[in-house]
Amino acid sequence: MTTNGHSGYPLKWFKDENVARNSFGCAFCLEVLKHPVRVRNCGHQFCALCIDDILKTDSRCPSCRIRISKTKVFKDYAARRLIKKLNVNCCNEGCSWVGKLHSLEKSHMKSCNVLVSKADDNTAKHLDVAKYEAKCCETLLLNVSTLEGLRGKEVKKPRKQMASLGTYTKLQPPTHIQTLERLRRNPIVTVALKIRNFTRKLRLAKSSNRYGRIDSKPFYTHHGYRMKISIYLNEGPRRPRGYKGYMGIYLCLMQGDHDNRLKWPFDKRVTFIVVDQQNSKSKVDNFEITMIPEGQKEFNRPLVGKNEGLGNPQFMLHSTLRTREYVRNHNVYIAVAIEP
Repeated sequence: MTTNGHSGYPLKWFKDENVARNSFGCAFCLEVLKHPVRVRNCGHQFCALCIDDILKTDSRCPSCRIRISKTKVFKDYAARRLIKKLNVNCCNEGCSWVGKLHSLEKSHMKSCNVLVSKADDNTAKHLDVAKYEAKCCETLLLNVSTLEGLRGKEVKKPRKQMASLGTYTKLQPPTHIQTLERLRRNPIVTVALKIRNFTRKLRLAKSSNRYGRIDSKPFYTHHGYRMKISIYLNEGPRRPRGYKGYMGIYLCLMQGDHDNRLKWPFDKRVTFIVVDQQNSKSKVDNFEITMIPEGQKEFNRPLVGKNEGLGNPQFMLHSTLRTREYVRNHNVYIAVAIEP
């Protein structure tokens, strides 16, 4: 079994990997417990993030398959104290520091000479984010304040790539009724959906034989159409032969404020995009598939709530997702470009 995306502390940080694995291994991600919790009925331990995903997906213990619920899970403070006392190596390549895990998180990460370099004027400045990440991406997963600045810079990169596709807008519902005229002032709408912890969510969907459906929040196009997108991480369960191993994507039209002034059926060309999160713009190769509506009933004016979604169940192979930089830091960015 492989790890599912470092919900816990990476095992390689620990000086004695056998002790860390045998005494404090998470039964789900197989890393060392981070914010450990314990299931009351069976005693199995998990990272806090892992148990959240388990409860959302299957609600059964992955180790013994008994039914569990949030009320049967409690924080294991004793295990947490013991884990914090384990000896670890600095997670930054090139640093020879060794100490307790709590010291790594609390103090060393603020002074590590690999993470922070001193300029001539004694002003601290961070190393290049891309170079740093290539050496040790696990560091970005630490919940320590010294890394928040790095995270902020990392988030901006995919947004810049989104901007090259069209107008970048967050997937948020309108806070007020937008006028059709205001919407039409945008030249094109490109909507970004960030799927966090993609690696873990895909594994959960496959191991539990579920679709792993993720819905965006509703958004408006610049024409005035209201819609959302749905991602099916795992198209294997109960699908016709040939869909196994694919991630699917679907467009769903919803009732909006401007429906009586719009052209029906919806006939705009829609391009689904998985963003290649390369550092070098010249190397970026986004994965794109275009859908052209041809009068299907799913694109008629929604009469009650929303229509059924229509899209491509064979949108992208799981094997393709593992190439290039489509998955980075276990996150995936999906954009939807709609022609003017």
